[in-house]
Amino acid sequence: MPRERHRTKPHTTDVAPIAAASMLLRIPVTADLEDGFGTDPETCAKTIRMASAIGLVGGSIEDAKGDADAPIY
Repeated sequence: MPRERHRTKPHTTDVAPIAAASMLLRIPVTADLEDGFGTDPETCAKTIRMASAIGLVGGSIEDAKGDADAPIY
């Protein structure tokens, strides 16, 4: 069974704490961006753009979805 993700939260809710840490620490910050908070490429791209806009220097996106029948996005 696929792992449940929190795709129902708006992107701003997901990245707000990261943005605050990035500004407060004044050091390069990366983030685990889960599966891009969506299964389609457009949503993933939106997540990457938002991460960049708040000052992240990098992020990781899951490539495995936890589904034994179709394990890779």
